[in-house]
Amino acid sequence: MDVPSLQQLCKRALVASVIHEPRMWRDLNYSLPPDLVSSVLVSVTPIALQVLQEQLKESHQEFSKQSGTFRSKRKYVEVFESTQLCCYNSAWKIQANKRWPLGIKKRYCNALSSSELDLLGITEDESEVDWQQRYWEAHLQECLNEAAAQASAPFYEGSIGDVILPDGLLAHIGLQYVNTYGVSAFEFSALKYHFCRFGQYARYLRIRSVLCSSELINLLISARLQHVAFYSVTHASHVEGLCLLLRQNKESLRAVEFHYCKFSSSALLRVAESMTLGDEPTHFLHHFFVISSSLSIQDDRLSGSASGFVKLLHSCRYLQSAIFFDNQLDSLDASRIFFVLLQAASSLSILHVSENELEGLFVMELLKSLSSIQCSNLNQGCVSFPLKVLDLRSNSLDSIAIQGLSVCLKFMPLLEQLNLSDNPIEDDGIRALVPYLQEVSLLELNVSSCGLSSAGVSALLEALLLSKQSLKCLSMAHNCLGRSIASPLGKFLSKGLVERLDIEDVGLGPVGCSELQEVISHIPNLTHLIISKNRIGPAGCKLVCKLISESRMLKVIESSWNLLDLESLKCIALELQLQCDASSGGMLEVLDLRGNPVLEASKIFEKINLDGKCIVLLPDFKLDNQFFNQHDDDP
Repeated sequence: MDVPSLQQLCKRALVASVIHEPRMWRDLNYSLPPDLVSSVLVSVTPIALQVLQEQLKESHQEFSKQSGTFRSKRKYVEVFESTQLCCYNSAWKIQANKRWPLGIKKRYCNALSSSELDLLGITEDESEVDWQQRYWEAHLQECLNEAAAQASAPFYEGSIGDVILPDGLLAHIGLQYVNTYGVSAFEFSALKYHFCRFGQYARYLRIRSVLCSSELINLLISARLQHVAFYSVTHASHVEGLCLLLRQNKESLRAVEFHYCKFSSSALLRVAESMTLGDEPTHFLHHFFVISSSLSIQDDRLSGSASGFVKLLHSCRYLQSAIFFDNQLDSLDASRIFFVLLQAASSLSILHVSENELEGLFVMELLKSLSSIQCSNLNQGCVSFPLKVLDLRSNSLDSIAIQGLSVCLKFMPLLEQLNLSDNPIEDDGIRALVPYLQEVSLLELNVSSCGLSSAGVSALLEALLLSKQSLKCLSMAHNCLGRSIASPLGKFLSKGLVERLDIEDVGLGPVGCSELQEVISHIPNLTHLIISKNRIGPAGCKLVCKLISESRMLKVIESSWNLLDLESLKCIALELQLQCDASSGGMLEVLDLRGNPVLEASKIFEKINLDGKCIVLLPDFKLDNQFFNQHDDDP
């Protein structure tokens, strides 16, 4: 048993004193060195840390009110204050990581990709995060989740604010010391206390329908929500609570999400009106996501009147991103939404209309609308829209629809990312798209699961070679390309025109893999290669080793479920060791070998020392063997 040092004992006594007598910290705060302040702050409970930081701010305000004769002293205190606040912010970060070791759920993480977040400029800088705000916001979200669970019980009749939170949740912030701060344990356990005390820190909340009521509005009176996601809102009473919350935060709201909701046209009209600023039909929303929600637009179209949803879209003048996923939209409704957004939102950069089974009529109606705009603006030159990302995956678009889409895309000269995956466009569709691709500068193209053959993909790769267009990402996964794609793919890779290539499950096979390995000599710029589920077998070992040894820019190779045997993994491990020992050193950071049925895989890689330079993901034989017992490679 280790005997604590005198310094450790003093720190424990100081922490205990601060927790039970927080006011003493006000005097000690400016007399202790920063390192001791930091060690004390990370040892107290979150509720005690909150009290200590509030006292620090009170102390700073008192110094600020002093007369001009103390100006130099105030200047010293302000400098010292900024140093102390850094200590507090670091303490809050440690508290957050301790409570949520897997991290706190971030905004937009499930809706937008990392490249789309970069495009919008809303990536998070860790050094600028207010961890006090982040901590209490996440705490309030857990409180809301617990309240929703209790309020959903069949016979629950109490008010939302009186929901009693479990001791396990309260223990995280210091339930055992709550009496020290003049609050009874019963009062502390009620939901309303936490929103009254910490509601000011709420910026992003996810709210279930059962909580959408006027009572929640009162609980959130001190919040200035910037981003809110609503779930399972279907009844009129829930819509009323939703509108009240939107109206209360309409000046601060920048993002709204609807998940698994069902809105009538009148409900959508009320939602639009609740966010309107003054007499003008506009609001400050930058991001609007409708996920797996039903929108009643057809009824208004049949009656000849503008729907509430269309009026809502007309007010989205500052919109930057919009997502409509699995909304049961038909072609006419989707084309109308698309057209209205392009007209109303002059800053719209990202648009997803996916999983809606639109078929070709959607493209024809959209083309008709865009052509009408062009005809009405002949004197003003070519009409264009600032869209940079267009996601049309899983909409049953065929080759004929792609022919019309290639014309529509000419109205979007700034387009950087195009996703057409899971549409039956086939080779004729990709050939119709080739002339457009030669005229623009796309950065990302996804044509996975599009029913393509090697002939169609070869035409695509040849067009990209002729245009000398560099792509950040190209995905052709889950198409039956076969071994014949090896030669054109090798030529394309050798020109260094792509950074991330996804050719998962394209039927490359061992012969195609050998041909690809012979064709490629140098692969500049490639940083991420996905070649999983191609059954390349032992022949694929030479390709993987060649990529490891010769591709200095390559950081990630995904070669899972490829039937690599024991000898193949030994060769790959030896090549990794050679690159690690070399003075120049390879840049490979991740190698995924999961799903390859080798029992001794872990033993093979235990014998080599990679010094943490490369992470190797190995097969879990117990899990993977369940698959191989049912599926083998015997035709």
